[in-house]
Amino acid sequence: MSLILAAVLWFYLATENLDARDLVPVRLKFENLPSNLILSETSRDSVVVRVKGQKDTILVLLASDFSCLLDLSKATAGRHNYSLDKDKVLHPLNVRVIKVIPDKVEVVLEEIGS
Repeated sequence: MSLILAAVLWFYLATENLDARDLVPVRLKFENLPSNLILSETSRDSVVVRVKGQKDTILVLLASDFSCLLDLSKATAGRHNYSLDKDKVLHPLNVRVIKVIPDKVEVVLEEIGS
């Protein structure tokens, strides 16, 4: 009986820290805006990122450990929708980004001086 209890306890302790999921609020960072444009409006300034990793890692994550980058280097003036996928999220190496919520952002860019 004690052998079974020891095995159950070992299994619980061995798997307790294996896998956890959490939602992390992440600020959007707009990068490489052409010098002739200004960002006049966005539909949001942050997103929520679903992450997966070991429980002890997930418990100590901070929003500042993450950023969601949107490259505007090829942007033109006007209203545009951009996709936000998990590949655009900078994150700690010991966690995996599963999903970005919502997965789109709308931005309005205006030419300087117009």
